[in-house]
Amino acid sequence: MNKWVFSISFAFLLGVSTAFGYAGNIGAMSLSIVAGAIGMAFANLDKFQKIKGAGFEAELKKAVEKAYATTSSLKDLAADLASTVLVIMAAEGRWGGMGLKRKMELRQVIDEAVKKVGLTAKEIKETHLIFDQFLLWDHGRAIIEEFNKSGKVDNEARELLNSLTKYETLTVSPPAEFRELHKKLQIENKEIEELIKDLEHFQKKQTLRRPDRWYKHD
Repeated sequence: MNKWVFSISFAFLLGVSTAFGYAGNIGAMSLSIVAGAIGMAFANLDKFQKIKGAGFEAELKKAVEKAYATTSSLKDLAADLASTVLVIMAAEGRWGGMGLKRKMELRQVIDEAVKKVGLTAKEIKETHLIFDQFLLWDHGRAIIEEFNKSGKVDNEARELLNSLTKYETLTVSPPAEFRELHKKLQIENKEIEELIKDLEHFQKKQTLRRPDRWYKHD
């Protein structure tokens, strides 16, 4: 029976929290994450033997050890879940849908929820890895789009530009390579350099240098 409780709680945590996130109901999303986590914890309660009578101390020790094990497993699950939801959010809406500002707000909600479960700042940061790789790729593509607006990009230059980002691996070339091409093409567009600075900043700090610019279409 408890396996069913665990499975239902996990499905609730993943499915319902994501649905509330897309709907923009941040409060409900946060509560569903916590509720699902609590359900999974209760699914393991039958593993604890009754603590009474002979051998009280031994049974207490066993219960405490199992409780710690359950907490550790729940933390691992929360980290994996947070990472999965963030990947779904990062990939969603690339051709319309949820804007970047909403995604960043929901990421903050998820961070706060898993922090309550016990994840450290380092562990939370690790759940951001793929999300940040998507955002890094967005920085590279924004530079390329700005180049293309100039009307001075021929087929050869376009091939060079496209080679600077790879969607399959979500990788982007160093800012120096964009600057070198900018100099070579002699395009007078200050926004290109600003976007290269945005990329440089994000690669170093994983934060947005100009949030207003990145949220302008939301």
